[in-house]
Amino acid sequence: MADLTKRIPAAEPTKRMPGGAAETKRMPEGFTPTAAVSMRPGERINGNYEVVRPLSDAGGEAEVYLCRDLGSGHEVVVKLYRGNFKPKLDIVQKLKGLKHEDIIAVFGFGEWNGRFYEVMEHARGGPVFAPGRSLSEAQVIQIVKEINNALHFCHSRGIIHRDLKPTNLFYRNPEKTDVVLGDFGISSIMEEGEELHKTTAHHSTHFSAPEQYLNKVHPKTDYYALGITILTLLKGRSPFEGWTNEAVYTAHVAQKVKIPETCSPRMQSLLAGLLTKEIDDRWGHEQVTRWLNGDEVDVRRAKTERHEQPFMVGPGLAAQSLQELAEMLHSNWQHGLGILGRKADLLCAWVAEENPQLAKEIREAIEPKGLSWDEKLMQVICWLDPGRPYLLTPGYSASTPQELAQQIYSNERTWQAGREQLFNGLLPIWLRYSRFGAFAAEWERHKADFKERKDQGLDVFVRLLDPTLPPPQIAVSPAKLEFGKIGAGQEKSLSLAIANPGRGYLHGKITSEGGPAGLRLSTAELEGNQNQVTVTLRVSATAGPGKQQFGLRLKTNAGESEILIPCTYRVISAAAARAGGGTARLAKALFGNHTRQVAQAMIFGALLGLFLRFALMLDNPAA
Repeated sequence: MADLTKRIPAAEPTKRMPGGAAETKRMPEGFTPTAAVSMRPGERINGNYEVVRPLSDAGGEAEVYLCRDLGSGHEVVVKLYRGNFKPKLDIVQKLKGLKHEDIIAVFGFGEWNGRFYEVMEHARGGPVFAPGRSLSEAQVIQIVKEINNALHFCHSRGIIHRDLKPTNLFYRNPEKTDVVLGDFGISSIMEEGEELHKTTAHHSTHFSAPEQYLNKVHPKTDYYALGITILTLLKGRSPFEGWTNEAVYTAHVAQKVKIPETCSPRMQSLLAGLLTKEIDDRWGHEQVTRWLNGDEVDVRRAKTERHEQPFMVGPGLAAQSLQELAEMLHSNWQHGLGILGRKADLLCAWVAEENPQLAKEIREAIEPKGLSWDEKLMQVICWLDPGRPYLLTPGYSASTPQELAQQIYSNERTWQAGREQLFNGLLPIWLRYSRFGAFAAEWERHKADFKERKDQGLDVFVRLLDPTLPPPQIAVSPAKLEFGKIGAGQEKSLSLAIANPGRGYLHGKITSEGGPAGLRLSTAELEGNQNQVTVTLRVSATAGPGKQQFGLRLKTNAGESEILIPCTYRVISAAAARAGGGTARLAKALFGNHTRQVAQAMIFGALLGLFLRFALMLDNPAA
């Protein structure tokens, strides 16, 4: 299982639908995967557009080329869709007739060799966003100004972009002073008088507004995406980089998206207005325009006030906020299970006063039969207070995977708690909904290997969370096995104690190295911090006399991963063994079970006699 301790890569964001299900995007019928770039320079698309060079791979749906329009001689961009992928024709037709200084112009579209293509303006300054490169607030404000104008123009004509993100922003000119908005491939058209437009589930997870998880969009959906886009441009990376889809979903729906303290107060105000979860309270064109003009614009922040009527978790346990409710459910587990089983309606009604969508999610989480009630309760707690520390056992809580590993590793009580909570699913659920889902996903792939070896599984799990944890120690007693004399055709057994005097969980194997055919081990598996192995050596009846040696090799997860224990024995003839055995039997017949004590007394008497004789010689030298 060495691969479990490798660094966990940042998880690829996936899409998540209400109720927790991950969305799988289905390929259209007839779709055949193709290379990232299928056209070479000099080749022509539909006879009119000569490829100059590829600009980018637009993912699974299209290839993007810089081309020369042979009719006009101008450079254009052609987006060549793969297979049966194509944008909405009503959107493309509407965009073709629109002209605006802050929007990429669409010149035309069509089909060629069974593939749809769009012909667009070439933004000569290239993309605005480059991973790892952050922009200043002054640069971002200029971008906001132009994108606000572009969105207002689109919204006034019933078009919602639905996929606003940094990679869809471009510089029109080489001097990089004119920003334009492009890629309307999944946009929607709202009918006149329509407030919320129902749409398909496709959207970019990191930039999705809460309502998009209900398959609905609104013009202010684009402004929420603008807020995440601003954060990304300021940081040079997505604020959710490395997060799982569940954690991103929770951040959008149930948690406040964190606004960096390094932002100026004015920028913090803009971000707070754009990232408001309730559509009615979220900033749109009017508020952003006023902000750009330097006006003070009111921000209706998410509700954080305490409920007038507390929710009773149990006797003396009155929660007046979602965070308090999560804390009480976590600290009073049996009460929490009772609430899910008998008071779910009351719980959801109380949560709905502050967050109706979260209440809906909780109700949907309680209903499925695939999870245990313990797992459902942990999921609800994570939704009520995303990012809360994990309570392993009273007095031991953790906010990161590394802290959790160290807490589990600290003593026997926390180890036992960690083992139980790992295999009943609570620890993986907390990781999944707390930005650390890559660890949960890695464990999920291997947990079946440890159903019957839970301590070993927990040891692997904690080292997955924190590879820097010290390994178990190993102590072997005796350090050498000396069997002494063994007669040909006879056997002798010795015990070997293998223990872990340190922390963690010891496991491994013991094998013989160069041992005789008659060697037997009571077990080859080392499992646990106290192991007793009986080593039985039977000498062949035809073995010749003489000293022999072999080794026992220990391979464990301890810091000293391999240890060789030397073993020796001397083969004597069967007659000598019988003679020695006869002497022993005679002594036992004479002295019964006190043979050893009598022998010790005889040795002591002999030594005492020698001592007295030596003393007399000193007193009487002539003697």
